[in-house]
Amino acid sequence: MFSEVWANALSKLAETTWDDLYLQAVVPPTIYWLYSSLFYVIDKYNLLPQYQIFLPNARPNAVSGSEVIWNVLEQQFCQLAASLLTAPFEKPNQPSYPQFYLTLKSWAENEAMSSSSPLVIALPWIVALAWHGARILGAMLVMDFWYFWAHYSAHANHWIYKRLHAHHHQLYRPKAYGASFNTLAETFIFETVGAILGSRVVGLTPKETLFFFTFSTLKGCDDHSGYDIPWNPISAWGRIAGVDIVHHNVHHQAWGMKYNYALFFNFWETILGCGYVGPRKLRLEDEKRMAKHMPKRMAEEMVVYLPSEGGKPPAWGPPTATTNFCEEDYHVTSYAAEFINTISNVGYVYFGLCGLFCNWRRRPFLDFNLQYLALVGVGIGSAMFHMTLKRSLQSADQLSMFFGAAIVLHRVVAFENERMKWPLGLFLIVGLSLIFYVQYALSQPVIHWTTFALMLFVIWRRVSRLIKTTVKSASEKNLLAKLGNLGFVSFVSGYGFWLVDVYCCSHLRAMRHTIGVPLEFVLEFHGWWHVLTGIGVYLYMVLVEYLHLASSSDKESLQITWSSILQTPVVTISQGGDSQK
Repeated sequence: MFSEVWANALSKLAETTWDDLYLQAVVPPTIYWLYSSLFYVIDKYNLLPQYQIFLPNARPNAVSGSEVIWNVLEQQFCQLAASLLTAPFEKPNQPSYPQFYLTLKSWAENEAMSSSSPLVIALPWIVALAWHGARILGAMLVMDFWYFWAHYSAHANHWIYKRLHAHHHQLYRPKAYGASFNTLAETFIFETVGAILGSRVVGLTPKETLFFFTFSTLKGCDDHSGYDIPWNPISAWGRIAGVDIVHHNVHHQAWGMKYNYALFFNFWETILGCGYVGPRKLRLEDEKRMAKHMPKRMAEEMVVYLPSEGGKPPAWGPPTATTNFCEEDYHVTSYAAEFINTISNVGYVYFGLCGLFCNWRRRPFLDFNLQYLALVGVGIGSAMFHMTLKRSLQSADQLSMFFGAAIVLHRVVAFENERMKWPLGLFLIVGLSLIFYVQYALSQPVIHWTTFALMLFVIWRRVSRLIKTTVKSASEKNLLAKLGNLGFVSFVSGYGFWLVDVYCCSHLRAMRHTIGVPLEFVLEFHGWWHVLTGIGVYLYMVLVEYLHLASSSDKESLQITWSSILQTPVVTISQGGDSQK
């Protein structure tokens, strides 16, 4: 009776092939929060103090619990989005069994059919579990190899550590829900690539992969839980292999960071001699000695922070962004980390509002105004980022620039070609999303700036071509060409200021200290980048708007009002002798 029920349950489980790849994306993060929530409750109400491994007066973490949670949710959202996008193109590994396993399984089934012993009846399932267990163990070996050497390299190389792994070591006292408190690049390299390699090299089936991913998630949460509970089954593997909770928490201490890099096995640590062999407890005297020096150094390794001499206290808290610019932080006011870089965004907002004002009554509304709304969004997003230097707002700054440029690029490339609009729009959304993910994961904003520059270069070339091929009037063509050239020169100049700001920062800071306030503000070159790119982008928006109107309106009634270099050019349509903006 028992064997029939068990066989029926397993056969039903085997039939549930629905979207195993989607389950691999959804189940591990769900388990992550369920398991870590259990430890949160234990810690909150002090339910198992006898198993807590941390010292009573140990240093608190450098980040708050809410920052950790939001960071982990950000990592998991990116992983989930990538998994759901790639799942339809995956080809799951189908089970393929070697002959010796088939022979062994057939023998076990024959023995089970001719026996009444519960142990013999269970032989087929024991053989199956041993087979799947061996395959998952192989995947663990592959992932552990990848994880150990990536982790070891991150600590051995200061440049890698500063940009990739220091973020995680703000947790001096790890929490279960902080197991994936990483930079996006670290999550991708340490966890995602390692897990995928393990499953692909061994050739795990979808259900084996689901178990492997889930177990790896539970192991990570358990290692960071802070509770060495002897009867916890999730901790059993760590105790067997010598990589348990205490093993990993030694690594999170100031005195133990050069030890214990492994995840599933400790033989690499034995070979290299980097396994901790001291007392299996956290040492209070070492904590007190290191606490005087480590917090400041760890913070400096985490972010690029340029405090000014005699600077103001940061109203928004210390910077958490992975990029910073040459302006000294909180030099002028407590409410703006980079004062000039913040207020210089007023140009984006001003030009965007000029375009909205001139096109407010034109229909369809979004056809004429979406690009100007995006320009206002660029100004607001960039200002908020430079005002706070928070990593969460860093994305708002970068995405708004991509969005604004993509709208103009889409309009000029698909000009008078309706069939290209949807494919091109999809291509831009997917392509720019991937570029943004890569530069965010690698913490390399130069990828973002270079892509933005290339987009504007394509816009300039396309607009120049459209002016030559679609505009007939010589005077009109001359005016449009002047606007296009001015826009291009503005952007190139702004990009030059940006390069100087990035690569000659120490010289600029020395010059600013010499000349003092207020003339030093002239040498805040990233602010000039904002002003000049705002002018350039707006001019191309005006040109694109004019070309689109010219293709669908009476050209005799259409003109660009621009009487001087100091006036903001706008497109007007004359009706009955009047000029309608």
